[in-house]
Amino acid sequence: MTARKCLFGLLLLCGAWLAPGTNNNAHATTMTAQVCTVATIGCPVGATLDAGIRTNGVGVLLYNRYALLPFLFTDANVTLSGTVLTANLFLGGRDYIYLYGQGIGTQSILGNGFFLNSIIQQFYQTPGGIGTFGAFNIGACNATAIAAGDASAMQPFVNSTALAGVSSSACSPFAQIFPAQLVASLPGTRLTAAEDMQFNPIAGGGAQITLPWGDDLPDPALSALNADIANGDSISTILGVLNAADPGLSQEVPEPATLALLSAGLLALGGLRRARCG
Repeated sequence: MTARKCLFGLLLLCGAWLAPGTNNNAHATTMTAQVCTVATIGCPVGATLDAGIRTNGVGVLLYNRYALLPFLFTDANVTLSGTVLTANLFLGGRDYIYLYGQGIGTQSILGNGFFLNSIIQQFYQTPGGIGTFGAFNIGACNATAIAAGDASAMQPFVNSTALAGVSSSACSPFAQIFPAQLVASLPGTRLTAAEDMQFNPIAGGGAQITLPWGDDLPDPALSALNADIANGDSISTILGVLNAADPGLSQEVPEPATLALLSAGLLALGGLRRARCG
């Protein structure tokens, strides 16, 4: 069996390991992308056409730290690029954690139909107790995506608890809001935001979906930050607000050896064959 096929199998296993409903607390700031044949949050192995994973090695985000993770996934069907920002603010004896992603998914000129799953995750140092968590998925589509009837949907998780929300996912633009709700926060909390972009077939491709998405245990006093995030303001603008709120905030920088980028980028839609690594 070729090394390429074994690598692809490894990526599928990584995707399963990072599935949103699991309770694996050891992973770093992570972004996974999966090109899928079915509409679902967390693509099943049997329906995955291609997959990639990007991690920066920050296994646990400590108090008064933030981390950045640029990502790029590309294959024959789609390109997904953007940045993940995670932050952990400990202010006035209380903890506030943020998971925020900005990204653009662009359909290739093949114009195939598929679903693009993108999952961002981070594990945080937290004191435990009951937290008030919220989430959002707010974005826009270009004219091609609107004409094709494309859509975007998200499901956020706090540890293994799915947040409830009301959504409008059609490309026109779209907005999904998950209002503040109480969730048990362990001594150590994992936030997950799982996004599913629907790209329908269209001649010449070129459909594009742009979004910020994420979830948080927000500081209610940081109304400017909440508005910046919802408006999709730049990462640098959001970092400026965070630093103003927490002057002791510093970047968590992983060791260079822990930086990993795996992206299969091997398969066009319909090109997957069953195979074993061995």
